[in-house]
Amino acid sequence: MAGPQRHTSRGFLLWVQVFALIGLASGSHFRYGTLNWQALTATRTNSNGLERQVEMTLLAAYRRDYNWGAFMGERWKQLSSVQSESSWYGNEFSNGEIDTTNAGCTAGNPTSACYECPTDVAGFLPTAVTTTDFGCINTAPQFDVGLGDSNGNGIVGEKFFIKFPRRKQTNGEPLLQCPSPFTCDIVLDGADNSAQAANCELFLANPGRADPTKCAPWDEVYGMFFGDESGEGEDIELEITGMDVGSEENGVKSAVGNFIVGKATLRPHYYKVDSATPYVAYFTGGDRVYECGGSTTTESRDLMSATGGCQDQLALTLNNNAEGRFRLETSVWLKSNLENRSPRVTMIPIVPVPRASANSRSRFQVAAYDPDNDALRYRFGTTTEYGGIMRSKSEAFDFEVNNLGTSLVYGPFQCTVTTNSYITSGVCPTDRVPTQPPGSTTHSFTSIVPGLIEWETFDATPAAGTYCPNVNGPCTQLREGLYNFVVMVEDIPETSDYFLEENPSSSPADGYKSKVPVDFMAYLYDGPMYYCDAGCTSSMGTATYANLNGVYDNCAICGMGPLAASNSTVVCQAGATEGTCAELGGDGVTLVPPADACKLNQAPQFISVSGKVDNLIDTPEVTKWQTAHDAVLAAGLADVELGAFEYPQISQYYGADVEFYVTAIDYDECTTLTLESTGLPETYNEQAADWRQATLEEYIYPTASQGRMVRRKFKWQASPGSSTNAALDTRDATTLVCFTAYDVYFATADPFYCVNINLREKPDAEEETLLRFECKMALLWSPVVNRFVFADDGMKYYTVCRYEEYEWHHALVAIDGAGRGQLYVDGVAQDLMVAKEATDLSAGFDPAALGNAFETAMFPTKCVSRRRHLLETEETGAEAVGADVMGAASRKPLGLTYDPDRMGLNDFSDQPVNDTFAPVDQAAIPGISCCDFRIGQKCDSDQTNAYRTFAGLIDEVAVWNRMLRPEEVKSTLFKMPQRVQERELEGPRGVQIDYTTGRVLYTRFNNPCMESPEQAPPPPFPPPP
Repeated sequence: MAGPQRHTSRGFLLWVQVFALIGLASGSHFRYGTLNWQALTATRTNSNGLERQVEMTLLAAYRRDYNWGAFMGERWKQLSSVQSESSWYGNEFSNGEIDTTNAGCTAGNPTSACYECPTDVAGFLPTAVTTTDFGCINTAPQFDVGLGDSNGNGIVGEKFFIKFPRRKQTNGEPLLQCPSPFTCDIVLDGADNSAQAANCELFLANPGRADPTKCAPWDEVYGMFFGDESGEGEDIELEITGMDVGSEENGVKSAVGNFIVGKATLRPHYYKVDSATPYVAYFTGGDRVYECGGSTTTESRDLMSATGGCQDQLALTLNNNAEGRFRLETSVWLKSNLENRSPRVTMIPIVPVPRASANSRSRFQVAAYDPDNDALRYRFGTTTEYGGIMRSKSEAFDFEVNNLGTSLVYGPFQCTVTTNSYITSGVCPTDRVPTQPPGSTTHSFTSIVPGLIEWETFDATPAAGTYCPNVNGPCTQLREGLYNFVVMVEDIPETSDYFLEENPSSSPADGYKSKVPVDFMAYLYDGPMYYCDAGCTSSMGTATYANLNGVYDNCAICGMGPLAASNSTVVCQAGATEGTCAELGGDGVTLVPPADACKLNQAPQFISVSGKVDNLIDTPEVTKWQTAHDAVLAAGLADVELGAFEYPQISQYYGADVEFYVTAIDYDECTTLTLESTGLPETYNEQAADWRQATLEEYIYPTASQGRMVRRKFKWQASPGSSTNAALDTRDATTLVCFTAYDVYFATADPFYCVNINLREKPDAEEETLLRFECKMALLWSPVVNRFVFADDGMKYYTVCRYEEYEWHHALVAIDGAGRGQLYVDGVAQDLMVAKEATDLSAGFDPAALGNAFETAMFPTKCVSRRRHLLETEETGAEAVGADVMGAASRKPLGLTYDPDRMGLNDFSDQPVNDTFAPVDQAAIPGISCCDFRIGQKCDSDQTNAYRTFAGLIDEVAVWNRMLRPEEVKSTLFKMPQRVQERELEGPRGVQIDYTTGRVLYTRFNNPCMESPEQAPPPPFPPPP
């Protein structure tokens, strides 16, 4: 996890120098990391008071072809179907664990004889696993998705694990980290430097915590530390969950690939409840990317030019915080009266970011959510959260001659140790402070899109019509290459419980309940990329940061940037026959590539082809992502305008698996399209000690009429036993899972395609009753999917549109004499889709398949209102019902307004407003009833318990005995309340019936009793049309 290790024994000197050289060549392996936590139920009481267990999860990414097992006590194990031995291998010397019983291994002189490597089984271990003087080294970890052979090497079920030990003092006690990254600086200003010298003069030799005058320098602290009074830390066992091999040319890896991603769940740790301030736990190390990188066998400094730049523009370049520390900080603040869990962040380790034009901004998202549905705040990390310190590159020692030769080198983390050569004019170098990328501060996290980073990569506008190249252009721009970002995500408190006592005037804008980090890199490049038409003859094209051999999916690369479009005749080679990327040249004989042979590489997209695949939803509500994506791309220098940003949603019940497909397409002729998750959710059943992590199953490649399509199935299993007892399901009620489609040059991160998974308890029935006829036909509200529903004889017709809760809506159903009906919401006939249950809905369903009409066989054409039978003079064979609901409702054309907000202000079980309907031919016999008409109340006689009583507010219900035209529906819209009024009784008022329009029932709920026909005279006939 770190660079070279130094020792004080003279007998180690030669070995240490070799070790240091290899450490510098093989370091630089940290890529990405984030921490989150949740409090468990276990508690204890001791002298510290009440304490509660907290469990933390680390997600991290590292360089894949690193010398795993060589340095700082890091160890590894590789498992598969043919290698099931679960043993750790690697470097153990730093913990004093070398096996001196081995022949040739002597204490104080570790050699290859002191270490062991696993025995090769059926060719399982390649030559990349070797025993060296530094440990058993593995430079080619292997990983398979699931139990198959996803990497295609002939061995199934390969899994890789890495162990990172926490650093201790030489006497075995926990480290006490110095309060400042620069505590150990020694300056030549005449000050007394004895304290610094006493604290920090020996590498990792500081005594234990018993001596408060001693502390460990920041660059000597490695591992996971809980940040409480105990000083305890934790060894990290990272299980690899994903791998990107990346492209390679002549031993050099591409800049955006070649990494492994893993997860570690830490042993639960006790924290004091109601502490005065939050505890800060952190995972730290010192392996940020070097300024230049190359092959695994080439000393990275050799790639630097005489001016300190990279000799090879394709070399790995970290433009800020090169050779710096990383420090993933999370705060833990437990309260006895409040429950809280930290936010969760998901991110890809390296985001490719094409440089936007000078009058625009490059944009990409940091995706996060809070399991408690707390509001989130995003900000860039502080100096400490960025790692606190980095190596100096002061001109005072850039080209110092040392034991590594004359190559450019960095200075130590400290100002000086035993010499003054690293101090400029008696002052410590100031270039050791980490910084965030320039141009990223002003506009980031100001958009309606959560966590959106907006990055200005130009300092000046180029000349009109002139492309600004990477160097020596007419404008100033950031250098191409890697940039390090640290973003902190905080959940905002709603009460003063989380405000610090020293700041009593705090507001929610000042405090936070917890903070979590995400540390990642972005690769800024000059784009876009152009490639030769697929019909051209493949040849060596222009090398890029991602395709070092100049070939992209068997197509030669024309180059990067707008000027590359004109390289057709330079790079592309004509096909053998006319028409296959070939046309006749000026001589009328020779075939040459056409002028437009260089094709623009386009970004992948998420799509839903048919709404469902294998009866599972395909890419839920993808249009929401498309709308946000298009708005971000079109924003330029303006703010992103989206109206109200909303993630795609999918709902399921506790105890049931969450499954859906995600589909992406790249319309380019040549592409290397992949589809990955930024991080998969998981759950832990504390009682059953059972972990369940979601999976993204193996690739499916559907046939595409153009380009390439990929599809994967997302599956998140319910907790064991929860199918029969939902209380056992410990998955969060709200979880955000994000996906990116990636073609090496574009990653759909502007924003990511994220799906909000909502889990809820399964009710006796899914839908709530707005209106019911004879406990059969029903106008319903579905809170599961926020849609209106018309139900009839087992068929359910859902509105394609979703509607907000806590709002008034007008819903109306109109059915003609032939049983053909329409469902209106807020005056508009709705497109409908059919589903058996709400959770079966296809978010990508094509509404044209059903349109905005349905047919019913259950319509009660032979019934009239018993209370209004004297008003019914003829059989119309058609009816309409409408109402206002705070929530929603309407049918027959029923005009009903309701509120699906579950405010609990009105329960219709204690204030029934039901009516009965009698057969038309027996209308004069009041005692005979044909069917019930219910408003907001479920049917007690419904043995299947199909629907529930409505939990919102209903107002203004009307029934017509004829079909209403669309323009009439709009004219019947009731004035919806702007707020929920206090419940006050009013005298009867208003016209309840209208003979001329066919309105046979109208109730306003202004009085506990509905007004009778005698209370209102018949209205006059309307004027002729």
